[in-house]
Amino acid sequence: MAHNYSRDLPVVSALCQIGSFQQQKPLPVKAKPSVDYILNEDGEVLAVKFRTKLETGKTKLEAWFADKDGKHVTNAYYVYVTRH
Repeated sequence: MAHNYSRDLPVVSALCQIGSFQQQKPLPVKAKPSVDYILNEDGEVLAVKFRTKLETGKTKLEAWFADKDGKHVTNAYYVYVTRH
């Protein structure tokens, strides 16, 4: 159940920048299983996955969501980084 003061954000894409890597992915309301998204049982997108090779050392990571005009709406609430 949504909080009484919650509202939908007008986001249509997710963006991730790590060092020189930057990628944008669409945020469909529903999607088919793929390597790009984590879905719930109804096919709704819960998370977006980005993959890249990183150089050793310190770098800056940014993750955010954009609207249909490409304008920043909000930052990602959390980011998981894993090594493969």
